[in-house]
Amino acid sequence: MEVLENQYVITAVCFLFIPLIVYVAIWFPEHVWVALLLAAIPSMLARFVENKAMKTLIYVSLGFASFWIAGETLYVPLGEEWRLLSFTPFLILACANAVAALVAYNDGEVNGTIFAGGSLVAILLTRGPLDAGSIDRFLLTGLLFTAAVVIVVRSTAWARGTWYAIYNAFKAGIYSGVVYGVIYVLRVFDVNVLNISDVGATIGMISPLFLNVLWSSALATSFVVSIALLFYELILYLMDLQRIISDEGVTFVKVGKEEAEKADPFAELVNKLETFFEKFSSYDVDKAAQLLLAMEKEYYRLSAKGVRSPMKANAGRMLIEARSMLLGTQLELPISYVSPMVERKEKRPAEKEFVELPKGSAILVEGPIGSRKEVFCLDLVKRSLNAGEKAMVISFEPEKEGSYLGENENLRLVRVEQNINDMALSISRALEEKPKIVFFNVLYWLAPNYSTTTLSGFLASTIGKLKKSDSIGIFVIEQAMLSPQALSTIESVFDGVIEFAMVEESGKIRPKYRIKELKFQKFDSGWHEYW
Repeated sequence: MEVLENQYVITAVCFLFIPLIVYVAIWFPEHVWVALLLAAIPSMLARFVENKAMKTLIYVSLGFASFWIAGETLYVPLGEEWRLLSFTPFLILACANAVAALVAYNDGEVNGTIFAGGSLVAILLTRGPLDAGSIDRFLLTGLLFTAAVVIVVRSTAWARGTWYAIYNAFKAGIYSGVVYGVIYVLRVFDVNVLNISDVGATIGMISPLFLNVLWSSALATSFVVSIALLFYELILYLMDLQRIISDEGVTFVKVGKEEAEKADPFAELVNKLETFFEKFSSYDVDKAAQLLLAMEKEYYRLSAKGVRSPMKANAGRMLIEARSMLLGTQLELPISYVSPMVERKEKRPAEKEFVELPKGSAILVEGPIGSRKEVFCLDLVKRSLNAGEKAMVISFEPEKEGSYLGENENLRLVRVEQNINDMALSISRALEEKPKIVFFNVLYWLAPNYSTTTLSGFLASTIGKLKKSDSIGIFVIEQAMLSPQALSTIESVFDGVIEFAMVEESGKIRPKYRIKELKFQKFDSGWHEYW
């Protein structure tokens, strides 16, 4: 087993380095830079720790150790501020900032900020720059010091390349230098003794100290952080790794297309989807539905594992497009597509067989791909339109459903974004029109991308809005998207559940549906054919 695959080894190594760092700093104060060099090693290894609690503890501990060393180095007794003319303390501080920058560059802004959080505890417990003489200035300068560290973290975390990160490091050195200058001005000078009326004299008193701290910290931080990032990039080059920034954080892939695709768990799914699009015209509906269901299951499986990948967003968008293509094909087919040998006139259900949905209710329609559940929902919408009632479709690409329903002045098509919060706002505005029936075709994206708790809360809120507008809501979902437990939780939010299935009879597969649940209503739970 490779070392990086052994979580116990990685975690143990990271924690063993912390007392070693403190030992070197205490017993060999003339070589504190060695301690900070040692701190850089576990700060880069910690990204491979999968346990989030352990990773957080490692980063906080390393942040504490690094900035405790820097804080002790920056200690200047009151009355001996001339020592701030020395460049050495700011080099040590820059080394601690470089470790923080490496954490952010290697494992994202969040973990870099956690590391910076350890610096606050360290600075508050050292004699360093916070030997300010009063509790208010003590706490204020402590917060300012941590803010300076966070500036360095944020400047490097989302840089997409080394040179851009170095440029950001230079800017961060200037910004943090300004903050450090303010810290020492607050520490050395008492506002009460400054002659505010004589601005020139005040500036004359403050400027030498402020400018020296600014110049020293800005130069040291930008130089040391740049060197650290260059060495880090050299390590990636020697390991044939490429650093990639995505919305989900920092990931690494092998250089070269074949190796990169192998390293990215979603790459194979993207390749399958590309093949699906190329050969879509040669598939029949059943074949396309089976392939798409398999790919969606793979997407849900990888998402459930919490796999971080720059290609995940691409895979999600391609699945939506594939779903839209399949939905459009299904809606364009004749009613008897499942079994062409059966006469449409003989098998088309009578109008009375449509489910009568209670006013103000929310219904979940579930089933596998190809079971005609979307057509069932749209036929309910069409029946409402034929009766002269207002109807609405809420979807990512509502023109697909609209092409099936046809032109109608009572039909409103609402396009929503994939972000659940933006979607909730769009739904609230749309329901102000008080439609009689609303078809929601959004769960196939929300289910794999949000937790069951978040999804249940969104649905409960939306259903509350439906009841307030006295509208009937129809939601559609694939059973395979959720585990049985999660599906049961989602079902409990709704007033009723209609289940679709593909049933084999006499050698032919036919879609059937049944009312699985309808609260406070009498209903027939038997299976019915739907063509």
